[in-house]
Amino acid sequence: MPPLVDTLRHWEIEGWQEDGLLLYRDTTVMVSHLADHLRRARVVLTNLADVPTAQQPTETAGDPPGTHGAFVYVPRSVTVERPLRIAHVSTTGKMLAPKTVVVLEPESEATVIEETIAEPTQHAPTVPTAVRLFVRTGARLRYYYLQNWGRQTDHTYAQTAQVEQDGHLLSLLATLGSRVTRASVETKLVGPGAHSDLYGVAFGDTQQRFEYHTLQDHVVGRTTSDLLYKTALEDQAASRYTGLIRIARDAQKTDAYQANRNLLLSQQAKADSIPMLEILADDVRCTHGATVGPVDPEQSFYLMSRGLPFPTAEQMIVEGFFEQVLQKLPSVGLRERLHAHIERKLRGHA
Repeated sequence: MPPLVDTLRHWEIEGWQEDGLLLYRDTTVMVSHLADHLRRARVVLTNLADVPTAQQPTETAGDPPGTHGAFVYVPRSVTVERPLRIAHVSTTGKMLAPKTVVVLEPESEATVIEETIAEPTQHAPTVPTAVRLFVRTGARLRYYYLQNWGRQTDHTYAQTAQVEQDGHLLSLLATLGSRVTRASVETKLVGPGAHSDLYGVAFGDTQQRFEYHTLQDHVVGRTTSDLLYKTALEDQAASRYTGLIRIARDAQKTDAYQANRNLLLSQQAKADSIPMLEILADDVRCTHGATVGPVDPEQSFYLMSRGLPFPTAEQMIVEGFFEQVLQKLPSVGLRERLHAHIERKLRGHA
């Protein structure tokens, strides 16, 4: 087996020299590292199976036990300056269902990046993922999930988040691999001043299928949410998006926005988008929108008239389409990886 550092570099896992890394290789924890200054601050980054039940959030008490997974805990008023990273690497196709629980206590702040990585041709059964995010009063969490399972894998992803008073959640789901992806992203805003930014990005080719369901649940008033999911599809790829903004009867002064944008790069690609509203309050601002369409021919013509060949022009248009979401990623390295992924897809090498 090659040295661990070489393995991490081979899989393009950033953060192996940073403050926190929890690395799974198939079903085994290979690395569980947390910097000393974070341990002294009582920050936790560890295998979920090793956390006593009494230390887990009461909201997870009824959950079925996960086969393996990660637990992140940031105490009150602690700021974690650099991202904490969780990586699931599949080398044999035998992997267990990961479950992740992230808890930020009041007035704390952290960035968590979770990645799944596998060979594109590797076969694995359906892989379920469950993510629970708890953002306490005044806390700020940035959570990024980059899914790159093999092309023979079906992936189900269920993310639920609870944001308390004056808390802020930024969540980004990047779907890169798998044959079929079924994702549910639900966020509940339970305290005045709570805010969530929800982003999603996917690029499908061959016969990939994406199904997304999102819920922005405004339980109380004076809460805000913003959602933007973008998908590009070529060959016979297809996507279906359903999104609901729910505003409770007493949730006055709520401000919510939802947008789903789909770019079709072939005549065989297909996208369906169903944004929905359930508004029981009368003093709110709530808007939503969806677009499905091909590349604007005027954009292609303009770029090609400047001497660019069509493949280069198409790549620039697709990258520009995704850029609004990619700019939300916390590091240049991650953005470069996604740009490289887009380029490989357009060249038929993903």
